[in-house]
Parts: sequence; structure tokens; C-alpha cells
Amino acid sequence: MTMSAQTPQEQILGIVNNHWQSCCVGAAAQLELADLLADGPLHVDVLAERTKTHAPSLYRMLRALESTGIFTQPSPHVFANTPASECLRRRLAGSNWAWIRFTLSAGAPVFEGWRGLMQSLQNGRPGFDQVTGQNAWEHMQTNPQTQTIFNQAMRDLSASISPAVATSFDWSRFPIIADIGGGIGSQLSCILDTHPSCRGILFDQPAVVAEAPEHGRMERVGGDFFEEVAVLADAYVMRLGSSRLVGRGIRWPSDEREKRRRERVAPDGGGVGDPGNARVRYGQVDGPEHDGDGHGTGAYCCRIPRPV
Repeated sequence: MTMSAQTPQEQILGIVNNHWQSCCVGAAAQLELADLLADGPLHVDVLAERTKTHAPSLYRMLRALESTGIFTQPSPHVFANTPASECLRRRLAGSNWAWIRFTLSAGAPVFEGWRGLMQSLQNGRPGFDQVTGQNAWEHMQTNPQTQTIFNQAMRDLSASISPAVATSFDWSRFPIIADIGGGIGSQLSCILDTHPSCRGILFDQPAVVAEAPEHGRMERVGGDFFEEVAVLADAYVMRLGSSRLVGRGIRWPSDEREKRRRERVAPDGGGVGDPGNARVRYGQVDGPEHDGDGHGTGAYCCRIPRPV
């Protein structure tokens, strides 16, 4: 039996349903339901008691997720994990938990930022800033739990791409490598482990680098790359993250704050990606689709000789 193509109306309704489903996924991650089910099936009343939620409402949400393959109900009102819900376990390798918490849970910067979409469309300012009265970085400075979740999300997302970046470029040519906005140092640590002759400088906000694991050849420096990159190195790496390494010109984001960061790193305004500009070397990591105007995902490095 072949399925007929969706009608336009069904396509739109599907988008609405996807929104509802994503809200349920965010709530499930926030309640850590998959972790509670790690040792086996539990009755919804037990889950409600442990999560301090309303059992009938929790049951309806779990039933909705079950219909998408997230959780299963082996017997009435008893739920268990599925391969999909295993991705919601907080400390399991390959988990999506932290990224889901940062994007789909109420109060999280990405979730709240989408609430400000209409304001952003009207005036061009970030939605989160207008909804909350502060930018995401300021929010995380006053919300340590959100900062920790964000750092974990960045670590999880970089796990698949960091080895490729570390091995696809001859980093051993650079004695000192600085990772600008490098979070807790996952990418830089991978580069240093792959190239033992190199030393590294991790540069990010003080509260962020404070959470970076110790590495014998990595110095942690706190600062604001929108104001000044106050470190000297033989190569600077900046991550946008993603999936596939290709050699092509850097497509810098159009956001004004990102432009300021670029100008700080390459103040001469030299042609980024221009073969005639010997100051810059780069690698781009793209997903299968790129929008063509600089908003794709990627990883790149800029080489700047140290002052004599």
C-alpha cells in the first residue's frame, strides 16, 4: 500500500503537531523521565510521585510521546524507554539531553528567544533580549544551572566533529593555538591530544572557562571576544559547529556582534578566504544544506603571526 502525498493542509497541520511534540520532548527532558526509567519500566503514578507532577496529565503526555516512538507502554499505565527516549538520558554517551534542555525547556534561552520572534522581525533585535530584558550571556551569568547545561550541550554537539577538525588540519605547525569562544575546551583539548607538540589557550567568558577540565598544555583565559581577544597565539580557531569538513572560503555570520569578533581577530580587514592573504588559513565544516549567506554551520581557523 502506497501512501498518498500530503495535502498542503496536512503539511501545515503536521508543523503544528511537531510543535506540540517538541514541547513534550522538552518537558520530558526537564523532568528527566528517561533517567527514571533507566533501570526498567515504571507505573505513571510512580513517575508522577518522583517528578512531583499530576499523574493523569503526565500520562497523557507520555501517551503522546509514545505515539512518536519516544517511550513505550508495555502494560497499561506502565512506561519504559525506547531507543529514541534513551537519547533523553542525561549522562548517556550520545545523549541529546543538554541540547534539548537548552532549546526546548521553558525558561531556556533558545526556547524563550523564539517567543520574541515577532519583536525580532519588527525591529531586528534578538528576541530573547526583548522577552527577558537581558541577553543570553547575561542570563547565563546569573543562572549557573543554565550555563552548565549550555556547556554540556556544546560538549555533546562537538563530540562528533572535534576529532575531524583535529585530524584534518596540520595543527602541529602552530606551537600555540588559541580557541576563541572555545567554551569548556572540548575542541581545543582534542587538538592538543592529537598534536602533542602544541600548547593551547582557551579564551571565553570567565565563568565558562572556569568549568573547563584541566589539561596540562592548555591555559584558560577569561575575557569577552566582543571587546578584545587579549591573547597572542600562532593560530586562532573559532567554531560554529557541524558535520562535514570541506575546504572552502569562510562565510562569516552577518550578525553585527560576530562581525566585531572577526574584526578583533583580523583587524587589518584582509580578505578572508583570499588566497593572496597569507595571514588566513581556514577549514569549513558544513551540514548537507547551507543557506548560502553565511548562516551555515562550520568550523574554521584563522592564522595570525605573533608580533615579533
